Amino acid sequence: MNIQNDYKNALIAACDVIGLKIPSAKEAFTRLGKFEMRHGNFPYTATDIKNFGAIRLSRFHNNNPFLISVMEKEEAFKYYKVADTRALSLFLSNYLDGILSFLWFIKDNSIGAGCLLIEDQIKFDAPDNYMHIEDRQIRNSMASGIYQPMTFTKEEIDRAYEIYQRAKELMPNHILDRHIHIETPNPIANKNPLHAVDYNRFSRIERSLQFLTIARSFSFLPHKIAFYMAIYECLFSSDNAEIAHKVAYRASCYLGGKKEDKIANYEILKDAYNLRSQYIHGASLSKGILDKYKGIDMICVGVDTLTRQILTKVVMEDYEKFLLKKEGIDDWYSSLIFT
Repeated sequence: MNIQNDYKNALIAACDVIGLKIPSAKEAFTRLGKFEMRHGNFPYTATDIKNFGAIRLSRFHNNNPFLISVMEKEEAFKYYKVADTRALSLFLSNYLDGILSFLWFIKDNSIGAGCLLIEDQIKFDAPDNYMHIEDRQIRNSMASGIYQPMTFTKEEIDRAYEIYQRAKELMPNHILDRHIHIETPNPIANKNPLHAVDYNRFSRIERSLQFLTIARSFSFLPHKIAFYMAIYECLFSSDNAEIAHKVAYRASCYLGGKKEDKIANYEILKDAYNLRSQYIHGASLSKGILDKYKGIDMICVGVDTLTRQILTKVVMEDYEKFLLKKEGIDDWYSSLIFT
C-alpha cells in the first residue's frame, strides 16, 4: 500500500465499512483503537492488485468509507495483545465488527466490518508471510431484512461506543475479549474459535447479546424473529413453564409506559413468539398474525425496536438485576408485575 510513514517496520491494516453512509462523523471513529476513518480512493499499488485482488480492492474505492491503521509492527502486537500478524488479522476483523455492531443500539442499520487487509511492509518480499486477508462473509441486515446505508452523527457514534464499553465490562467470557491461541497452518483456512467457548459460562446478558448478533446476521425474517425471541427468553425466563406468556408479560412490564403501551408491547411480543414456535416446529406461519401487522417485516421492525429499548436499559441501567441467580431474579420478576 502506498502510504507514507516513518516506521522502520510498518504494519498497515485497512478494513472497509459496509453500510455506513458518507458523510458520517469521521472524527468519532478515532476511538476504534489506532484506526482512523477515511473515504475516497484507497492508496493501493499494482502489487496490491496482484496479491489482494482487484475485486476486493474495489470495495475501498468509489468514495466508500474504510478504517485504516499504520503502526510499528511490535507496537501493534503489544497494543492488541497478539503474537503474530495472522492472529492480529483475525482479532481485528472481529474487534472492528464487534464495535461497529453497537451502532444498532442507536438505530436499526446493516453496518458491519467488511474485508480486512493487513500488509507487513518489512516482509514485502516474502509472499507467504507479508499479507493477510479476513473477508467476512456474514453481513448484518436491518430488521426488515434489507440492506441500506445509514448516516450517524458524532453524538450517536459516541453514545454507541459508550454502550459498547459498558457491555464489554459485562461480557468477561465473550470470544472477542479472549485471545485464544488458534493453530492455522493454512493461511487461507480459518479455524473457528467458537468451539473453545463454554456456553454455560455465559451470563444472561452475554447470551442475549450473542443471540442479537445471530438475529441480525440473517435476512430471512422467520429465522430473525426466532433469535430475537431467544433474547427475551434469556432475560425474562428462568424455567420452561408458560414461557410465551411470561417473557411477553415481564418484558412489557419492564419497559413500562401507559397501560395501552404495555398491552401493545405484550401483544406484539406474544404474537412474535407464536410465529417463532410455528417456524421452529415446521408449521405454516399464522396468516391471522401476519395480516394483523400487514406483513412479517412489520413484526420484525416492531420487535427490533422493543429489543433495542430493552437491551439498552439492561446494559446501561439494570445489569446487576440480570446477573442475579435464579432465586434472586425470580423475586425481581415478581416485583415487576406487582409494582
